[in-house]
Amino acid sequence: MSGASLTLRPVLHAKGDRNRYCGPSAISAVTGMNTGEAARLLRAVSGRAAIRGAHNEHMALALGRCGVRIAKSYVPAKDKRPTLAAWLTATHGTRGGKVFLVVAGNHYQLISGNRYVCGKVGSVVPLDHPTIKRRARVAQVFTLEAWRALTIPKEARKPAPSPAVKAQAKARSSARKSALALAAKWGVEIEPTPDLPPYLCVDGPAAVYGEDGAWPDEADDPLAGSRLALDWSDVLDKVETYAADLKAKGIKPAA
Repeated sequence: MSGASLTLRPVLHAKGDRNRYCGPSAISAVTGMNTGEAARLLRAVSGRAAIRGAHNEHMALALGRCGVRIAKSYVPAKDKRPTLAAWLTATHGTRGGKVFLVVAGNHYQLISGNRYVCGKVGSVVPLDHPTIKRRARVAQVFTLEAWRALTIPKEARKPAPSPAVKAQAKARSSARKSALALAAKWGVEIEPTPDLPPYLCVDGPAAVYGEDGAWPDEADDPLAGSRLALDWSDVLDKVETYAADLKAKGIKPAA
């Protein structure tokens, strides 16, 4: 159909939308989508909740939705599987500009001419690159071709956050910024709690409420026994409580 051609690309990991496994990485390197999108596409065609590996049939279905099909398939006998090095030697001079999806060492990798890319390497490298596992046994080789212009299917796209989610994120960011600024002004400490769930501990100035690191129970401390916060809104409330109490005590801001 289409005269579109394939080429190898670096594996694309987008911030906040990535998958580290070799299946999504191979799809990324041949289609240009990021690995998060590729994993989402594999979930759509396989029905799986998470992608920590991929089957050949699911890879074929996912690539097909992008405009890439398998033109040929080479499956050596199980007891006669060549090493990747042997397969490269046997196909030297005949690979040309074709793109091969090679399954070797339980790992998806792409080869075109004398160039190579996979999820472990990340970028397109020559075949003598030291990280390539040339002794891995080849289980299957697929010759890929574009049957139409490459596209990123809608099921691969990351859903846009709902207005409610955006509002929640904006509120968290605003509370964090306000809490940190107010804490710096009044000398209030905000610390994570390593031995507990993801709480934050809000601690007023040690010189006013007790020794640093202690949990004072004095009635003078407005947050005695209740200085753990689950989120930044709670942190802001506690910092404001300390700020108001310090003002009432006639103490001036630290900054």
